[in-house]
Amino acid sequence: MSAGLLCLQTYVVGVVGVLAALKAVPPEARWLQWLVVAALGFCIYGPHVLIGLCGAELVSKSAVGASQGLLGLVAYMGAANAGVPLSWVVHHHGWDGYFTAEQSRLIVTNVTATSSCNTHTHTLHMA
Repeated sequence: MSAGLLCLQTYVVGVVGVLAALKAVPPEARWLQWLVVAALGFCIYGPHVLIGLCGAELVSKSAVGASQGLLGLVAYMGAANAGVPLSWVVHHHGWDGYFTAEQSRLIVTNVTATSSCNTHTHTLHMA
């Protein structure tokens, strides 16, 4: 397993843990809520950067711009379309359903990321 994949999986497991902590924090504990949301932001930013880095590393130098553009398009489309299904989940199943859906999605993310364990970068093919 590569160091980048292990790092990505560590961040994803961190998000799962922080989401569980966010669900468990009582509404009266404002400072604790603030710390948990800050930890959530920290755990989300790492994979965001690593996905862009992987997209740049897996292609040749002349295709980096196209790779980043495609990744950006997919990211924006995903962010724009994530609200509708998640709002449906909250409306029909409440916040418990939301946290369950998010944690399930993160587990699927870890499983699919593991499938790329043996992917070689363009740089390794050139060597």
